[in-house]
Amino acid sequence: MKYLNNNFIKFIIIWILTTLLNYLIFFILINIWINYLISNSTWYISWLILWYILNKNYNFILNKYNKSFINYILTYTINLFISLIILSILVNHFIINIYVSNLLVLIYTTIWNYIWLKYFVFKK
Repeated sequence: MKYLNNNFIKFIIIWILTTLLNYLIFFILINIWINYLISNSTWYISWLILWYILNKNYNFILNKYNKSFINYILTYTINLFISLIILSILVNHFIINIYVSNLLVLIYTTIWNYIWLKYFVFKK
């Protein structure tokens, strides 16, 4: 149980740091009039790379290549498409502000990501 708590705390710290940094990218892109779906995809890809490096090296600590990167890309590719669909629905159908919608999508992705990273991507 202690491992799970430490693991989850590290996961949340890494999530906060990477999300703040990459949300800034999203904010800048939106403010220079780049479409919100393209902006979201751009920040998501930059976040994806940083997220993998930090989780692999500081949270789940894998020293060898064990298909984790392939599983990681697969997980996040699926997640990106689901996130874009949810974001589009929130913005276009429910008329929720782009920034608020993106934060709502982040809540979903945090839960999805932790479960998939722990039990699928970085399983030991």
